[in-house]
Amino acid sequence: MLRYSQEFAKAWCQEQGWTDFFIEQYRYWAFPPGAVMPLPLPNQALQLVPVQKVLSRQEKLVYGASIACILIVAMTAYWLKSPMPLTFGFVFCAIAIVLVEEDDDQEIAG
Repeated sequence: MLRYSQEFAKAWCQEQGWTDFFIEQYRYWAFPPGAVMPLPLPNQALQLVPVQKVLSRQEKLVYGASIACILIVAMTAYWLKSPMPLTFGFVFCAIAIVLVEEDDDQEIAG
């Protein structure tokens, strides 16, 4: 999973003069000024400015549903004195995370 937003990485490349930005193996790559071979963007440079990613409406909905599911599952597990509801809650949250990451991958490719 990529740690920094793609928009920030592109803006950093433009400011520093790096060209032909692309993503490969979960890392950002670009050509440094005057280089003939792409290099991964330095993590130290990307860490300098904090990234404030605004969640989309769909991400907010998925995260909210996950939190609601966790609360309901925890209360149900306590009431039934059974760990089975926790299993269902885990599966639901795992699927929700996959859906959010899948959307991020589609944004990167697009």
